[in-house]
Amino acid sequence: MKRHIFRSFPYTRSDDFAAWLSEMAAKGWVFEGFGAGLIFEKGEPQEITYAVNTFLPGSEMDTRPEPQAEEFAEYCRAAGWELVDAKKRFCVFKRVKEDAVPILTEEEMVENAARAERKRILSERGASPFLAALYAFMIYVQAEMLLFNSIYLLAFLIWCWGAVDGVCRLVSLHTWHRRMKRALDAGEEIYLGTHKKEAGIGEILSRWFLPAAVLLLLFSYLASMQPGFTWVFIVTFLLLGGTVLAINVLRPSRGENWAIQLGVGFLVPFVVLMIALAVIISGDQTATRENAEKYPFTVSDYRTEDTELASLAGGTTTSPFGQVTECLMSCTQGSGADYYLYRSRYPWVLDLVEERMRAKYDFLPENAETFGVRFGGDSSDSPQVYLIRGNETLLILRERMLLSEEEGARLAEIVQKAAKG
Repeated sequence: MKRHIFRSFPYTRSDDFAAWLSEMAAKGWVFEGFGAGLIFEKGEPQEITYAVNTFLPGSEMDTRPEPQAEEFAEYCRAAGWELVDAKKRFCVFKRVKEDAVPILTEEEMVENAARAERKRILSERGASPFLAALYAFMIYVQAEMLLFNSIYLLAFLIWCWGAVDGVCRLVSLHTWHRRMKRALDAGEEIYLGTHKKEAGIGEILSRWFLPAAVLLLLFSYLASMQPGFTWVFIVTFLLLGGTVLAINVLRPSRGENWAIQLGVGFLVPFVVLMIALAVIISGDQTATRENAEKYPFTVSDYRTEDTELASLAGGTTTSPFGQVTECLMSCTQGSGADYYLYRSRYPWVLDLVEERMRAKYDFLPENAETFGVRFGGDSSDSPQVYLIRGNETLLILRERMLLSEEEGARLAEIVQKAAKG
């Protein structure tokens, strides 16, 4: 009978790891090796002394003992320790001789653990500050769209969390390293761990960071995006989750692991793009009455002449800052139109969007107040761009024709109703 336990230890707790494995053996669960988690075989209770060492030449991409680790294992066997298994920079040994001598000195244990843990943190969190800065820059540049995209904002917060978590772990590691060095200088006995059987809060947060982030993104995606696009996220989740599971089960070499992860890194965006295009193309764009009712208004709601819709496309994205609806309309006869309708309870958000839009479309100075809202159009001949600001609403409409005063009044009324709705 086998048992898979999903638990991880930092390199600075390698003695805790070894003590836990010995405790499991005393309960009849003998450690067999790494795979999909930590694999234990059920048997008779045994007294097994384990030693978990940090092997610096290893890599976070190692899923099994590499040639260098196997050479190191031969040296350790002569010292009375047999290699059980190795993964990343961890090498797990069990004592096979009563007179076995320690594999590493205490100074080597501390230095190896500190250096390996630093590399581990940088590999896991090193990109977070740069990605957080990139996302912040994109939000600043495209605030009129990204402020209303809950997926993007959540991803930005996740990268910020990763950056803060990385800094906190590096500071904690530095403090631990200095404490261990003082203990070595004082001639104290060194123990790499906390003597705790259960994982600490920091370990739990780090271990569940990625799954929690994926689930949060998934729930946010389902709540704010069109239902058809859920397949995009589901396929992405299955591809990434399947890759991680396959790597842990098959345990490829370091080079093969790099090749797999790079290949999936290129494959996933391509597959997601293809599925997204398929969803868009297969979607029903026909301007039925039911489809038209999904949008705040259409051209027939404000044009004075009779206009029949041919198709509608667009959607609504929502965030804590408000929501924006994009609608692209084509007509059976005559020209179509498209618009962005912003709704937010925060005036500064709409002020920012209005400022960006005025700069984008090179609006002339604000016109006089009309129907209680600001109403303006750009100076170009085609298309005409109209901006209407209401209470908690902002409309940017691009028309292929000049609007009459009556049509402008209808738009103003629509914008005011949208704020109440």
